[in-house]
Amino acid sequence: MADNLTKKDIEELLQAQTANILDALDAGLTKARKEREELRQAIHELTNTLDAFLKKLTDYETEMEIFRKKMDKITAFIKEKFGVEITAQ
Repeated sequence: MADNLTKKDIEELLQAQTANILDALDAGLTKARKEREELRQAIHELTNTLDAFLKKLTDYETEMEIFRKKMDKITAFIKEKFGVEITAQ
């Protein structure tokens, strides 16, 4: 049978093989694009989560600094007015 192959037969076989290779490549690229988009979405969600966490942490630190300053004023007032020094244990 190999002796009976014509140039046209060989071209058709090569075209079919090329089409199969391109289809497989296209399927692989499509899968890779989908996975990349899913990864991009996951990174976006993680970024949003981290941003929200950082905002809460920053707000907490700001509130704690305000609290410390108020406590320093209260401690100083108590020491000045009553002569009692308050210390943290």
